[in-house]
Parts: sequence; structure tokens; C-alpha cells
Amino acid sequence: AARLHGYLVKAAREAELDTDWTEPDVVYEEGLRELAVSLVAELATDGSALASIAGRVEREGADLGLAVLALQLTCPGVPDLYQGAPAELTSLVDPDNRRPPDWERWAGLVAGAAEHEPTDGAGADGARARLVRRVLAHRRRQPDAFGGAAGYGVLDTSGRTADRVLGFVRTDPLGRPAVAVVVARSSTTQDLDARVVIPAQRWRDLVTGAACDGGTLAVADLVGSVGVAVLAAES
Repeated sequence: AARLHGYLVKAAREAELDTDWTEPDVVYEEGLRELAVSLVAELATDGSALASIAGRVEREGADLGLAVLALQLTCPGVPDLYQGAPAELTSLVDPDNRRPPDWERWAGLVAGAAEHEPTDGAGADGARARLVRRVLAHRRRQPDAFGGAAGYGVLDTSGRTADRVLGFVRTDPLGRPAVAVVVARSSTTQDLDARVVIPAQRWRDLVTGAACDGGTLAVADLVGSVGVAVLAAES
């Protein structure tokens, strides 16, 4: 509640409608504190409408956040991580995002994200830490696939839900496919009938460790319950 109150006060002061930085309305801002306390209490109430909405947003946000992270780590450019965080960040804007990072917890997440550890059953932060560790380790092993001379091309998709899929391939300086990335722009793949054309060669998924051959593949099978596939070409 204190974190939410800080955000609400900052937003209200910057709006300069009922309070501002030079002449703060302490009564109005106390009302914002009471609102924050009330909202947090409602979120903690089992069966409340707000708790139900928040739970759904949290689940869908975690799934889509993993897809965004996969793109962030593999698209052209530098895979910058805010504050170096391998975990999901749920901070509000300042002053909330100025809290000291939890380095000990993050270091534990990275240490526990072993190369061949299963991806299921460890929560959203465990899945994110494993994705970060595995993709960054592959970038170190295959720098030519991500450097300034590397190539980038779109993967062809088809099917009724093809617009819910993003796919591309990173190539080495000689134009050879090195990494193929496929993400579903949806928190569920149950009704995903799209197919994607992966270059014809042997691949291994950095997320799950599963191997597959290239060709026209069903996206739902490729990304599975994770919603993400980062395929590394096997030599």
C-alpha cells in the first residue's frame, strides 16, 4: 500500500489538478493513501472481483513477458536487462522503481537455472532466469550470429491465427541460419493453428532442450506451454 500510495501521489502532483509539488494538498493525498490501503486489502480478499482480474492479468502478463524477453534477447541490438534482472519486475514508476535491487535473490535464480534443468514447475521467475541464462550463454558461444555482421530475416507463417505469431531467423556473416525464434503473441496456445517454416536442418530448443528438424511446423507444438521457442542450429 505504501508503494502504491507513493505512485499515486507522484501522478496526482504531476497532473496538477488537485495537488501539486509546490502546494501539496495534504488532505487529498491522505485520501490517496486510504485508497491505496483499500485497494490492497481488496486484492488480498479471496473471491473478490479485483483479485480475480489481478490474477488473470498476472498469469497472462507472465506468459507474454516471457515472449517479450525472448525477443529482447535475440532481436538485433544489445540484450539489455533493466537493473540486470533475470526476474519479473513488477515495480511501478518512480519512486517505486528506485528501490534497491534484490541482488541476492537474483543471483540465486541465475545459479539455480542450470543448463538442462526442466522448464516447468518453478514459476515465472524460474522460467525467465533459465531463458536469460541459456540464451546469453548461446550468444557467448555463437557471437557471429548476433554481431554487427549477422543477418536477420522473417520466417514465413500461415494459418488462421498466423497474426498471433512472430518468427525470425538470425544468420551468421556467411548467411547460414544460426538461430530461429518463434513466439506466440498470446497467453494461450490452445487454439493456435498457425504453422511456421523453419530452415531445413537440425535444431535444438534452448528453452526446453528438445531437438527438431526444420520444415513447416505447427507453432503450438513448437512453442508448447512455454509459448516461446529459441532454436539453435546444431552443427
